Amino acid sequence: AQTEFLSRPEFEVLYGGQAGPGKTECLVAGLTRDIGNPNYHGLLVRRTYKQLEEVMDRCHKIYPDLGGIWHSTDKRWTFPPGSFIRLGHVQHEDDKYDYQGKEFHRIGVDELSLFTESQYLYLLGRLRTTDPALRPQMLATSNPGGIGHYWVKERFVTITEPKRTYWEAKSGTDRIFIPGTREDNPALMLNDPGYDARLALLPPLEQARLRYGIWDTFEGQVFTELSSRL
Repeated sequence: AQTEFLSRPEFEVLYGGQAGPGKTECLVAGLTRDIGNPNYHGLLVRRTYKQLEEVMDRCHKIYPDLGGIWHSTDKRWTFPPGSFIRLGHVQHEDDKYDYQGKEFHRIGVDELSLFTESQYLYLLGRLRTTDPALRPQMLATSNPGGIGHYWVKERFVTITEPKRTYWEAKSGTDRIFIPGTREDNPALMLNDPGYDARLALLPPLEQARLRYGIWDTFEGQVFTELSSRL
């Protein structure tokens, strides 16, 4: 699933579901696909700066090996050809306008369901290119839940079958949802065998969403959904 997420050509690609499939690492890696092109501009965002700090730590484990140099003042990684990946956040609704006038070729949104739909669509509008070798793309990851649960579900999960491309005639763009499970991350399963047991301690609704990756749950039906999977 990780490989499929990183190789999909669709304009919008969502990877998510259960907690623990290595979503953030995939996103950090996925933003580097075109760093060999000097014109490439990437953007990697979380909802808040505090959440972004975790992404920064993971970037520091990967990007230096690719020749990346971190510039803390403007929160961006630059790479030898002149390409860059900027890190940012969109904590408040109007923060989306911080990216007005910017051009990005690939944007990565970590934990998409924590964002509002208007924030996401605004970032989507920042994707454009004047270089035919660079194809604009939005990569996103998410668990079920959060303030954006329902719009993310409607945009990616219920609109078509998982791993099946959906073509939107109105915008002339395509998108796809790639489900992720903990089994996609063997390092987690090997090194933290108690992770499943800790997820089982969550309240039923959160357990359904994070342990089982169920999008179609609400308070009144969560016990039925869980029992069908046990």
